[in-house]
Amino acid sequence: MQNNLYVVGGLSRVGKGKVAARMKERDASLEAFSTDQFRPSGDNEQAWLNIIDFIERRQFTSDVIIEGIAISPQKVHGLELNNLKVKRVAFIGYSNESHADFVLAHAAQAKNADWVYSGMQAGRISEQEVRGWTKSGIPESAKLRTEAETYGYAYFDVTACPFD
Repeated sequence: MQNNLYVVGGLSRVGKGKVAARMKERDASLEAFSTDQFRPSGDNEQAWLNIIDFIERRQFTSDVIIEGIAISPQKVHGLELNNLKVKRVAFIGYSNESHADFVLAHAAQAKNADWVYSGMQAGRISEQEVRGWTKSGIPESAKLRTEAETYGYAYFDVTACPFD
């Protein structure tokens, strides 16, 4: 019997890792991987190739979830694996600049466990930069939503329905 593959893609700081963690809480046998683990020097294309190569070389004894910004609807649509069956696919984005407030609040709450917080504390990231990349993510999210819907995948807007 083939195990299932669950896929969560989306923009940075939308809760993909939180979704994967909650799924793992529900099913401790679930193996979870982030494309961040496979992304050398921020190269999303290479991260996708690396995680697929990793998955194809393993024999899984349980279901698997992958999450990350390196995942696109088009890539998932063309995915053919011998060892896992794609079961569910979802993408997450946002449609409002207010998402920056969520990102900043999460960073402040998570402190050093959050790369935004650490970057701000070290002076590598400013609040203005966070607001800038959040604003630029709105059209990216709209494009992601269109592409996800084209392939029949779920899309969730975290500004319309934020996580707890």
